[in-house]
Amino acid sequence: MYKNLIIKYIPKITINDIIYFGEKNNVMIDLGEANLILQTIQKDYQTLLSPNYMSIFEKVKPYLSKQCYDKSLDLFLTYQKKYKIF
Repeated sequence: MYKNLIIKYIPKITINDIIYFGEKNNVMIDLGEANLILQTIQKDYQTLLSPNYMSIFEKVKPYLSKQCYDKSLDLFLTYQKKYKIF
């Protein structure tokens, strides 16, 4: 159920949404990182919503600050567990 809601919401996400979400979770995300995160979510959402999600995180790791990467992964795992995505 949640998976379908997430898939419908993905095309509506903006860079400002990414930046705001980071700020709300005490992570400063610069414009380049926000753009990469947005593009990755929109392009690779099916993999992110599968057991193979770490392949996407490993792909973007070199392009994100350590704080941004670590917090993104932590938040992803928290929400994945909370909403039982897969």
